[in-house]
Amino acid sequence: MRDFKPESSTDLEMKKESIRSRWLEKSVLIKDSGMSLKDAEHIFDHSVEIYGKPATIVKNWFLVHVDSPPAEASPKYDDLKPFVICSLDVLKDAKNTLSSTVRTSQMQLFFDKSIFVTRNTVYLLVGPGRRMNYGESPEVFTSFFALLGLQR
Repeated sequence: MRDFKPESSTDLEMKKESIRSRWLEKSVLIKDSGMSLKDAEHIFDHSVEIYGKPATIVKNWFLVHVDSPPAEASPKYDDLKPFVICSLDVLKDAKNTLSSTVRTSQMQLFFDKSIFVTRNTVYLLVGPGRRMNYGESPEVFTSFFALLGLQR
């Protein structure tokens, strides 16, 4: 487990701020969403006991509606919903990844607009979040995918 304290990089921070401002323009606030950092840290410490999975704490998060897998894809996708979380601010990560950004896999469960569960990880969402639709603005994700090292 580690608290994420990224090295200061002006270029990285400028890229993240540019992405964040474009996302803000294309998204809407999710009313009464998110939890306090104190609550997130408490759940983080017990996530394996509660959910059977490690946790990651993020802030400034976006709930993104993505395309559903095609029906013929595979029955293994039946339990997934067409939503992911994207965040440019990872605060704490039990898996010890070395990234300050995250794009989750698809949602399995979503509790109290503040706990997002995938097959492998529990994401604890601090502070208010925003909602957007990937299909309506795929261009706002191009820079984010590049930042993550993903190709479209």
